[in-house]
Amino acid sequence: MTKIEAAIASVATQGITCIKNADNPYFNSRYADLQTVVKALAEPLKAAGLGYYFRTHAYTDTAVEPSKATSWFVELVVLTDEEQVIVPFPFSQSDPQKMGSAITYAKRYLLTTVFNVIAEEDDDGNAASGNTTKPVAKKKPTAMTAAPKPSFF
Repeated sequence: MTKIEAAIASVATQGITCIKNADNPYFNSRYADLQTVVKALAEPLKAAGLGYYFRTHAYTDTAVEPSKATSWFVELVVLTDEEQVIVPFPFSQSDPQKMGSAITYAKRYLLTTVFNVIAEEDDDGNAASGNTTKPVAKKKPTAMTAAPKPSFF
């Protein structure tokens, strides 16, 4: 194991967690946004002597201009004074709005994956296995209350 791998592992074994502070209306769930993940990692990375940055670039099998690229990568570059590790995250988008969203998503997932940050709802592998239906929450019974009396000014 290299020194940088040992430093990454030292952060990953800390059990860093994030507050789920953002809503995902598509799945009716909550998640920790990128800023929250970055803040949670700031001190542990500093203590381990690690820094990082992201870079995004196009990939294509043929020499075409980036606007016609078939695939894109966000890369997390983790570094020390002596070493670096690059972790790629591929995605494909052509719409600029969707691309920006995909880049943010990739950054958040790269950080949480590489440093083992617990920031997502655990769906017990349902999404990966194609089961995307959410269980229906049971409604709690409510007490019957009398209708409020009208008020007059």
